[in-house]
Amino acid sequence: MRYKGNLHVHTTRSDGKKTPEDCIALYKQNGYDFLAITDHFRFFPDADKYCDETFTVLNGCELNFDSAPPNKSHHILCIEPENEVKFDRNMTPNEATKKIVESGGLSVLAHPYWSLMHFDDVLKLNNIIGLEIWNHISHAYASRGGSGVYADVCAASGKKLLLFATDDAHFYDTDFFGGYIMVESPSNSKRDLLEAIKAGRFYCSQGPQIFKVERQSGKIVAETSPVCAIAFLSDALWAKDRVQTGENGQEITGAVYEIKPNETYVRVECYDKDGKTAWSQLIYL
Repeated sequence: MRYKGNLHVHTTRSDGKKTPEDCIALYKQNGYDFLAITDHFRFFPDADKYCDETFTVLNGCELNFDSAPPNKSHHILCIEPENEVKFDRNMTPNEATKKIVESGGLSVLAHPYWSLMHFDDVLKLNNIIGLEIWNHISHAYASRGGSGVYADVCAASGKKLLLFATDDAHFYDTDFFGGYIMVESPSNSKRDLLEAIKAGRFYCSQGPQIFKVERQSGKIVAETSPVCAIAFLSDALWAKDRVQTGENGQEITGAVYEIKPNETYVRVECYDKDGKTAWSQLIYL
């Protein structure tokens, strides 16, 4: 089964405009199966009270370490720590991610493009399981929602990460229902979802579906819902078949990419007629 979820949202417990109850109801009523409440420096310990057989709420928080000049930030999600953990706003980002891992939580780097992070900032950040390749509020309010280049630079440098798409909703006007993950899991229980996420059994989307992205001998094979184009991103500087489209503007539902010599990774993006994107996880070669 596949389950739809958002791992980054804010409520009135920090700087969001909806209460946790209203936020949970909104996502539950709009086809989501799980949601993480991630207010700034404040966990949501009541998450289990809102879980039932159809919907799972995860406990989380967002840590933000800001600096100026130059203006840049480290924003880090902590999802479902197993043990109580406290953070000091004066600690370093690496100290924070170490505490997250020690507590049994998932550590995800949020919106590196919005944060104007240098590539070295990301490469030197330890103990993160992944980064947000899409953050919807960063698109809606700053046109800096996509962080694909950070995913590529990290992968090309040998830093193996998972990729996430989130809303990061605060205002609930144009900043929600814009990015989510689809998790392959035996159930939407908290335990099964977290195990599947840690194993990378999910893709990111704004709408298109990815049915399969896998390595078959010397090729990468992708199967999707109808899209206008399928792109195979990698550390090959030139690839004739990188972006594949249908003939005469027709939609396609699959593509095959020949693995190039010396490539170390490939990932897939696909784009539908409405301009929406889906992102696969990275395949390390």
